[in-house]
Amino acid sequence: MVILICEKVPDGLRGELSRWMIEPKTNVFVGRMSALVRDKLWQRVQDKLKGGAAILAYPTNTEQGFTIKSCGDTTRELVSYDGLMLVKIPTPVSKARKKRVEFGEDVDEVPIKVPSPTPEMRQMLMEAGENPELW
Repeated sequence: MVILICEKVPDGLRGELSRWMIEPKTNVFVGRMSALVRDKLWQRVQDKLKGGAAILAYPTNTEQGFTIKSCGDTTRELVSYDGLMLVKIPTPVSKARKKRVEFGEDVDEVPIKVPSPTPEMRQMLMEAGENPELW
């Protein structure tokens, strides 16, 4: 089974995908096809994306039993960790850092906002002999 999830793609691409797969929910396509058809369809998606994003999941002979591919500006990042595919949800700070790196700016200057301790946390820190101002 092949699962393809699209974000902000042209209607023409959705129509083309619906020839090969069913669309049980808007922009979610499910189907069964050969690896050749899947790869050609994925290439078409990449070519016609026009600022959108797509994620493809299909079964393979791996530890997890599937492979995930993505293209475009998805809200999540795929990370391979010792052969396992994990999903990373970027924080606002990491997005700002990424943009600064793209523009060649010094990433060490990105401010990191750390919330100040709550009154309860301050009390706990003082009881533990710690200075709450250092936290």
